[in-house]
Amino acid sequence: MLYLNSLYLANNQLTSLPASIGNLVYLSMLVVNGNQLTSLPASIGNLPVYAIYANDNQLTSLPESIGNLISMQFLSVCGNLLTSLPESIGNLTGLKTLYLNNNQLISIPESIGNLTGLTYLYVSQNQLTFLPTNFGLLSGLQGADFTGNQLSSLPASLIILLRDHPYLVDTLNLAENT
Repeated sequence: MLYLNSLYLANNQLTSLPASIGNLVYLSMLVVNGNQLTSLPASIGNLPVYAIYANDNQLTSLPESIGNLISMQFLSVCGNLLTSLPESIGNLTGLKTLYLNNNQLISIPESIGNLTGLTYLYVSQNQLTFLPTNFGLLSGLQGADFTGNQLSSLPASLIILLRDHPYLVDTLNLAENT
């Protein structure tokens, strides 16, 4: 199993993953959707994955070691119980798409501004009241969805990004914020 490339563990009743998962040094995709995971092991930061799907679990946090996955391009953790993200999320400089829908996020770390290659960010149905001040540094952003949060203002950096690069962001959805 040392040369395993993709691991699909979706729709079981797993409550945890073993720390030894970090030994799968050839793993490029991990799919653990639809389980009962409350956390991911810190050893996940040792994986060379380009994609992690951990939707519809009971994750309350992501390990700080997730920031070690600098070649990861896709992360989806929708439908969990996340209230915050680790600052190390800003180390994921290879990340192109980030799905955070249907959690309980109250903030996004300032380090998100480091993800200049991020093209799509989905954070609908959370509890965000503000966006990071450096959100406008996401110079590769083509689409973002913040539907169903509690945003009452936008950071100046985002307004400047939209003004200076009018053809960059294709879709910005801010509907149903109260």
